[in-house]
Amino acid sequence: MSRLLVVQHEGSTGPGWWGEWLAAEGGVLEVVHPYAAQELPTTQGLRTYHGLLVLGGAMGPLDDADCPWLPGTRDLLAAAVAEGLPAFGICLGAELLVVACGGSVRRGTAGPELGVLTTDPTSAAADDPVLSSLRPGAPVLQWHWEEMNRLPPGAVLLATSPAYRHQAFRIGPAAWGVQGHPEVTPGIAAAWAREDSP
Repeated sequence: MSRLLVVQHEGSTGPGWWGEWLAAEGGVLEVVHPYAAQELPTTQGLRTYHGLLVLGGAMGPLDDADCPWLPGTRDLLAAAVAEGLPAFGICLGAELLVVACGGSVRRGTAGPELGVLTTDPTSAAADDPVLSSLRPGAPVLQWHWEEMNRLPPGAVLLATSPAYRHQAFRIGPAAWGVQGHPEVTPGIAAAWAREDSP
């Protein structure tokens, strides 16, 4: 069995479908909740895991003053890339991966992407081991206010959307980031809608 470290940033933003899929393939998810004062493993401790999954959250990837665990999460992502450990970042997790590896994220210049919107693969996605099945116009749940405006050096762009060019990417041999939310169950989406309602 594979031990997988999952970093969750909010109570309502869990691993969802991804957790079920990984468990069905024999993965043992060890979810850490740093927002609830649980400590992240060190970068040395990361070596005891077979993979890293970093989930989304309402905060920005550089909101360190309000979310003091974010620097440690970025360190884990950078270490995973450096060591070739499989890693996957979803929304905030992808933004943290961008920043950790030398790219940049800013408030989205075209406003938020919210709802089920279309995403298109790039030509590089055809040979990608994770996103090769993505089809043009694929529906993806989006729920973000930030924009990954500059990918890290060496990153391969794998998907785009009409509003924001950088929707999915790979960096190194085994690290991926996606701006959309492939993990979201109906229950998670309903919780977000309640939380964001005025």
